[in-house]
Amino acid sequence: MQVAHAEDSTQIASTRTGKERQFKTLLTGEDGALDNFRLYFVRQQGEVDVPRHKHNFDQIRVCLEGGKQNYGEGKWIAPGEIAYFPEGTPYGPEKSDTERLSITLQFGGASRSGFISSASVQKAMDEMKEFGTFEKGIFKRTGQLAPGEKRNQDSYEAIWEHVNKRKLVYPKPRYGEAILMKPENFDWEPSENELGIAKKQLCTFSERSLQFSVMKIEPGARGVQPSRGGIQVGFVLHGGGAVNGQGLRKYSAFSGREEFELTSEEGMEVLFVGLPIFAERETRESLIAAE
Repeated sequence: MQVAHAEDSTQIASTRTGKERQFKTLLTGEDGALDNFRLYFVRQQGEVDVPRHKHNFDQIRVCLEGGKQNYGEGKWIAPGEIAYFPEGTPYGPEKSDTERLSITLQFGGASRSGFISSASVQKAMDEMKEFGTFEKGIFKRTGQLAPGEKRNQDSYEAIWEHVNKRKLVYPKPRYGEAILMKPENFDWEPSENELGIAKKQLCTFSERSLQFSVMKIEPGARGVQPSRGGIQVGFVLHGGGAVNGQGLRKYSAFSGREEFELTSEEGMEVLFVGLPIFAERETRESLIAAE
């Protein structure tokens, strides 16, 4: 089990960064695994302008504080809301000028395309600066182009192709657009077996059972989040307490495949994301070798 706290997180580079946004990593998964992931904070302080694009991995965003977060024309994530961006589904452009704090969770989706680690992304960006520049989500190549290369290309797409030495083929979209969830409008369902515990079951997506839920632990209560055959990521939205004996506070995060026992003396609300479930020890490399 991993546990991390907001004040201890480390800053990372991003393909879409600039002085208007700061990115800090909370948790990461296993590089090369189909369920590899990265959870990080995003603090926006000014104007953001990112073109319409898509990914070959899944992504969620949770707006925590401040102004709304834009993800397309007329589309906004208000504080407390969650947006799910399925792999292969375009969204954007993102245009806003505000101050807000949010979290982003990126992870390998149901198509088994995996997710590239932060270290691999940073290494690729450093190498690619020798023959181009990154500007507002676009990689702009300089000099003579190789056959099949584009002068201007989506930053992540260019990085992925640089790392994997082959053209990125996007998964066919399982959903037509990004999905906005409003947890505040869901009813709390009290646990039948655990006094002081209630849950909101938000939704389940795809044949790989990507799941979203929120657990509320009343002061002095104890609740259990069962294991589910894949990685679960927990994030403390309100209050504080402990998970499997390790302390939690507001905006702490944890992850693992085991059962989680949660306790709290002051009360706590935790968002759970159950990542897509794959066969044990299945990796992108093993799938490529089998093809």
